[in-house]
Amino acid sequence: MGPDIASTLELVTFVFVGTIVISIIFTVVLLIWTFARISERSSTRELVRELKVPESSEPARQNASTSEEDIQRMIMQAVASILRDTGVNVNDSVQGIAPPPPPPPQPSLQQSIADKVRQQFSVALQPSVEQQEAPTSAPAPDSRSNALLRTGHVHLKHGDVQSAINDYTAALRLTPTFADAFNARGMAYRRQKDFQHALQDYTMALNLRPDLAATFNNRGVIHMDIKQYELALSDFDKAIELDPNNANGYCNRAMVYGYIGDYDKSITESTRATEINPQLSESYVVRGIAKVRIGADRSANQDFDVAETLGHSRDDINLRVTTAG
Repeated sequence: MGPDIASTLELVTFVFVGTIVISIIFTVVLLIWTFARISERSSTRELVRELKVPESSEPARQNASTSEEDIQRMIMQAVASILRDTGVNVNDSVQGIAPPPPPPPQPSLQQSIADKVRQQFSVALQPSVEQQEAPTSAPAPDSRSNALLRTGHVHLKHGDVQSAINDYTAALRLTPTFADAFNARGMAYRRQKDFQHALQDYTMALNLRPDLAATFNNRGVIHMDIKQYELALSDFDKAIELDPNNANGYCNRAMVYGYIGDYDKSITESTRATEINPQLSESYVVRGIAKVRIGADRSANQDFDVAETLGHSRDDINLRVTTAG
């Protein structure tokens, strides 16, 4: 009898303990499921709050009265629509959602829901690079490319040219059609006197955006640096054509005319630059050098005085007067 009683007690104890463990597991699962439902409903309410329009509008009052079930149905329909846009076949019946009964919800609310869902899912649903066709126009750079462009500008401003080039290059890896990044990297290459790569980047930028007056101006400076004066004039002409108030374009064109010995045109162009931007000190220096070449030293010194008040070093001015051809 003794062993039988002991076995019975062990069995009862085992059943009791097992029942407690199962009850605990069931309770935990129930709590997790409950919190998940609460979180889901909170997210839905938050979405509804974000999509509400002012109560003074009649369509807004109608949209705000839409039930959470309708909101969830429209969200799932929006997801299905986005999936279909990316080439994935989706049947509404698979979603477990019946077609919405007539009349359909207000288009403004439905479109707002679709836009919000599209924003949240756009990264996950973006096609791979291999699947994308060549764009007919340059797409806008994403936020990461723009951030790299800005940090590159900071590096360039503080003289860390190589770090700037690295950031511009990283931006171009993310957005190979980012014209502003090509233009910025071209400026950085010029700082390194790497004129070949600078010209390549400026030309790439203009192939993507032929309306960039500043890039024509920048490329003209490179052509001027390597003494390709005809090409430089052509670029400055285009920069001024795109932006008639481009003081830098006129100043640079005046500089080219000075290099090729056409001092009257150099004076005319630099004068136009000072009229557009009286604070552009370089234009006074260029005009003064041209005046020195035609023997108008007194007038030239007046230009140099103005340039010096605008921040130009007199020693630098004198050096340029001496070395200018």
